[in-house]
Amino acid sequence: MKKIYLSILSLAVLATANAQENTALVTRSGNMLQEATMVNQIPMEKATVLWSDDFSSMAQWTVVNTGTGANANTGWEQITGTDAIPTNGPFASTTVANGFLMVNSDANNTTDNDGSIIHSEVTSATITTLGTTPNVVLKFQHNFRWWNDTRTVSVSGDDGATWTDYLISDQSGYVIGIYDGEQSTAMTIETVIDISAVAGNSATVKVKFTYDDNDIWAWFWAIDDVVIIEKPNDDIQMMSAFIVESANEGVEYGRTPVDQVGTNWEVGAQIYNFGVNDAANVVVTSVEAGAAFSYTANLALIESDSTEIVSSVETPALPIGTYVIDYTAVSDGEQSGGADFGDNTGQRTMEVTQWEYSIDGIDVYPAGGVISAMGTASFTDAADNLIIAAKYRFNNAATIYSIKALISSTTVAGAEVYGQIIDTASMLAGTITPMFITNSYVVTATDVTNGFIEINFPYSNQPSLAAGTYYAAVELISNGNSTDISILNDERVAQPSLGSMIYIPNDQSYTNGVASAVRMVVQDPATIGLGENSLEGVSVYPNPSEGVITVSNTNNTENTIVVYDMVGSVVYSTSANASTTIDLSSNGTGVYMVKVSNENGSIVERVVIK
Repeated sequence: MKKIYLSILSLAVLATANAQENTALVTRSGNMLQEATMVNQIPMEKATVLWSDDFSSMAQWTVVNTGTGANANTGWEQITGTDAIPTNGPFASTTVANGFLMVNSDANNTTDNDGSIIHSEVTSATITTLGTTPNVVLKFQHNFRWWNDTRTVSVSGDDGATWTDYLISDQSGYVIGIYDGEQSTAMTIETVIDISAVAGNSATVKVKFTYDDNDIWAWFWAIDDVVIIEKPNDDIQMMSAFIVESANEGVEYGRTPVDQVGTNWEVGAQIYNFGVNDAANVVVTSVEAGAAFSYTANLALIESDSTEIVSSVETPALPIGTYVIDYTAVSDGEQSGGADFGDNTGQRTMEVTQWEYSIDGIDVYPAGGVISAMGTASFTDAADNLIIAAKYRFNNAATIYSIKALISSTTVAGAEVYGQIIDTASMLAGTITPMFITNSYVVTATDVTNGFIEINFPYSNQPSLAAGTYYAAVELISNGNSTDISILNDERVAQPSLGSMIYIPNDQSYTNGVASAVRMVVQDPATIGLGENSLEGVSVYPNPSEGVITVSNTNNTENTIVVYDMVGSVVYSTSANASTTIDLSSNGTGVYMVKVSNENGSIVERVVIK
């Protein structure tokens, strides 16, 4: 049976999927955690380390395998190759180069329910350094992909006589708070478990990791850099910051066209209280670097081991431009400059454009983070007619000129693509009937070099959309994987599960869980002052162009020629009463708007410079 995995696909491993099947539309979140609070990726710059192990040696660990059948002796192994994990790789833990632990069901199974079970435990030697520390947490770095297997972290405070289990995942899916229901992790995540109730003030502590594939051809679990640290008394931490239009259903856009910018915005941050004490009077301040606005949000209390949203509804004025917002969180117990203050800040970046709409923030957000890809080589039985879509909300009616998508460098010229506008109900139902569709577009080698494709809707059938919510989509055809194509995913900002979707032909729609780089190019001539009345004797060619275009003028009339880039800035202007050659090569590749006007009217032509 096939494994379909829906998010966080590394560019390097698009073709490595062995496969099993996911039948739910939305990702599953599993059962509520009963015995502890677990949080991912908590920075702890000032934490006191009480014990640690980086798996450079197995001298402090004991492996016990109690599987059955062919896997009776299969289980945890020390691995030294960074590319050993089946997917999501390479593993990027802090000390990955000197070894890590992994158990791999994917490499040791091919059949479900055949009596060949992997069940393996790895247990530390006794840890004797916690005897006078009442408040302690366990953290570890790991990478995994879930498929019906059970992962458990266990801690003993009495040298192994009794154990307390902290469930990471089981056959129902992930436990809430571990990795938000996705099927895969990124290259590395860090999970933190408060073990004070079990191990506080104990000098005979043990830690155990247990993996059980439940007799299913499952995936894997890789672990490294296990640490026990002292929990501080007062330490609030900023998990994420955000600026989201209130009506956008939680979707945070990297780019918003100026004509679609709404009035009310949720501005704030997600704050985790890692400290022993409850955090009183939490204040989050957000300041735009260009002094466009500054806001403050307040929350009276965040209990220990709790995460809360601290936000306010604001009405910023947002003309065309890039906005960088810095966030700072303080509480009564932790003020600016304190010992643990390094994790109290965050930043968001967004752009208001003239025409371009994107759920991704590629080339808007700061460099770094995970940019992955997904495409025709990512799934079994999806080589042709795979649909990848991103969700957009329109505050005002608009005309859609094109669908733009960022493609990976592994894309092969010759792939065929259709741009589409899809109704949300159709997308969620998995019965795709596009509202609008472009003509076929064949990817060129130049497109692969440029890293994007842009497909114009025919002038005779440009989508005129009323205010509302729609999916911008690309349908990908690889000719039986001979010309594979992949669309980039921006994983740097958490998005609602329905913000990006995929549709696998003859199957159903699935959530993607990250921001697909499928964009809309929006232009409403009535709102930006660019008319489209016909002008006889005027044309713009060639299109696309290598950089030089000609504006013809067979009537010898006096024309004003203005060229705009995609954020609406003027990059060239002139007046001429004859045909005119314009060199745009120094302005870079991309899409430009050429407006030619005289006393009789005007035309606007979109020109692609490759």
